Amino acid sequence: MRDSQEIGIDCVLVVNDNAFDTKMLRSLLRSLNIEGIIEARSGEQAIKRLLARIPDIMILDWGLPDLVASRILKLVRNSSNAAIKRMPVIVMMAVPNREDVVEANQAGASTILIKPVSRQSLLNRLEAVKQPTNKNEVKIAPKKLDKAAKTATKIRFVPNEPILPEPDQDIHYL
Repeated sequence: MRDSQEIGIDCVLVVNDNAFDTKMLRSLLRSLNIEGIIEARSGEQAIKRLLARIPDIMILDWGLPDLVASRILKLVRNSSNAAIKRMPVIVMMAVPNREDVVEANQAGASTILIKPVSRQSLLNRLEAVKQPTNKNEVKIAPKKLDKAAKTATKIRFVPNEPILPEPDQDIHYL
């Protein structure tokens, strides 16, 4: 099974106000041999932690109470620091809706991860952002798959255009 050394991840910033979610993510990341885990419980803490040490990847909860996640994404993507600006950001959503997905991607999300998070779904997202295949394709880890078809709708992202599902194309998950 692949781990952090194989995909080149040493440090992850986890931004989540929920202690249970943070503990679960920490456990999953450690199971992937990622020991450099920085935690932030708020958007304000996230910015401070990010300026103190730039991680390889940020995992950002969409539902932060103090600073809207889309604002954090915009700050990251508009940073004068090139390493921060190009840092992959995985946005976690509990109950994603089309508007939130569009907003997250327009703000600069690298990918969306839907709760509850499994080790495999997290590994898939980490691999996707560290080894992107198509910059105009947004990859979404589904909360529930159609067990018969094992598919989810593919969504294409073109900067400055709305994100629209392509109903005739599917992403197939193993």
